[in-house]
Amino acid sequence: MNSLFRFRASVGLILWLLTSVAHAQFTFTTNNGKLTLTGYTGSEREVTIPASTNGLSVTSIAVYAFSSNSNLTSVTIPASVTNYSYYAFYYCSNLTAVYFQGNAPVDYFPGAAPIFRGANKTTLYHLQGTTGWTNSFDLLPVVQWDPQVLNQLLFTANDDGITITGYAGPAGPLVIPSTIDGNPVVAIGSNAFLNGSTLTGITLPNTITNLGNLAFAGCTALSTLTIPANIGYIAPRAFQNCSNLIALYFLGNAPFADPTIFDGAANATNYYLPKTTGWGDRYAGRPAVPVLFSYVTNGGTITLTRYIGIGGSVDVPYTINGLHVSTLANSTFYQCNTLTNINIGTNISGIAGQAFVSCPNLLTINVDPLNSVYSSLDGVLFDKGRTTILYYPGGRIGSYTIPSGVTRIQTYAFQVCPNLTTLTVPAGVNSIGTLAFNADSSLTRIYFLGNAPTADWDAFDIQNDVTVLYLPGTIGWDTYFGGLLTEPWLPQVQTDDGSFGVRSNQFGFNITWASGKTVVVDACTNLANPVWIPVQTAPLPGGSNYFNDPQWINYPSRLYRLRVP
Repeated sequence: MNSLFRFRASVGLILWLLTSVAHAQFTFTTNNGKLTLTGYTGSEREVTIPASTNGLSVTSIAVYAFSSNSNLTSVTIPASVTNYSYYAFYYCSNLTAVYFQGNAPVDYFPGAAPIFRGANKTTLYHLQGTTGWTNSFDLLPVVQWDPQVLNQLLFTANDDGITITGYAGPAGPLVIPSTIDGNPVVAIGSNAFLNGSTLTGITLPNTITNLGNLAFAGCTALSTLTIPANIGYIAPRAFQNCSNLIALYFLGNAPFADPTIFDGAANATNYYLPKTTGWGDRYAGRPAVPVLFSYVTNGGTITLTRYIGIGGSVDVPYTINGLHVSTLANSTFYQCNTLTNINIGTNISGIAGQAFVSCPNLLTINVDPLNSVYSSLDGVLFDKGRTTILYYPGGRIGSYTIPSGVTRIQTYAFQVCPNLTTLTVPAGVNSIGTLAFNADSSLTRIYFLGNAPTADWDAFDIQNDVTVLYLPGTIGWDTYFGGLLTEPWLPQVQTDDGSFGVRSNQFGFNITWASGKTVVVDACTNLANPVWIPVQTAPLPGGSNYFNDPQWINYPSRLYRLRVP
């Protein structure tokens, strides 16, 4: 292709996107004369959903429609689509851009089952004049996209792709598209934004591979810039005299550059991801600092969306770039296999229910005692008043007793706790949230000290057989509770723990039951004509007591039973 220099009309791009789709790559269902997109079978990385097919409008996107499509990088959604099911773009791990041509979608399960769950690299773009948008959705960044930018960008094209050479548009932020005429935008050319003093922000597409000489020189209103992972080269003096530039955020390995790129940009700090390479304490003469979290800004505060560090014990930061960190989003620490401890300060006022799910080695969540919203006890997360248990760390092994005073087991509280074997629930607990217990593969028994709580739908989504045990005299129990088999919780004689038998000429055994309860041990000598005589009243202050009978030797046989006084 010959090199060219021109402006590009935006209308043609949109029309091309809408007419070039092979509709056979999509699957649909029909309802009341309208189409719901249920799946995508193609292999294209950049996909545009058709507004209609076979004369029927596409109005909905179904649950899991694009689930786990790691090939997908961008999606354009027509204005005809108004209904979005949860998990529609579930774990589209390389999805970087979604272009909405209509109003903002409605999130029917905010926080719990978001539309873009696991698509953590995604930025959402919308057209000017559409409604319902804020600066984030599903805790993903939202950017207003103006197709007229294509009228204002100057560029050249060759076999490698598009190089941006200039901009003739208005002041304010600029979002550069990833493709023009179907060709990828691969470079910012020399002097492209030279002395662009009115540009307050520039968003680069992830297709960019290099930045030219003096590319952003003199952009005095530019304070931050995100450098996509594919950029491998930054030419000399690229940010010369960008005196207000304070932060460059690098999404990939350190690009090749020399110290001249920051001539006259003495306030810049480089931020990089910990698992990328080529970094030291300084980069191109300026400080280099690892970034442990990805985040979005909401109303002047920071919401952490993903932990990207190397694990171990992690302190949740108080501030990022001078802004207050207030919230942990869903999946912030999802599948952080090396995470062992989390320390939360006084600043955190919002923690999504699935913030710590699938952390198999997480042992403790510690909250500063001065935090006004949350608290911790023995490494377990509660609300401030400790009336609601919020999250039990997934790496803990063995049994757990919820402390007295708790009245609710929150949604997701025991989700993915593979090493939890038994759980004791105090009498005060009166409600259990949705999916409070999920995939608890080692859990075998849940002991309830009180009446049957109210359980949300699907409170127990457990992959193995679990029995619910309840105390005699409590009410509300049936054969099943939340789909789990129930049975009375009665005192037990332990015959296999080494306590059963003769000791010092006395026969005895351990008795176990609910802590604080009392058991009466009766004895008789003849089951054919039983006369049961009380031998001992045994309190169980810690849930167990050792019974012994010094008189056993005086009888040819001696039989025992346990009963509740």
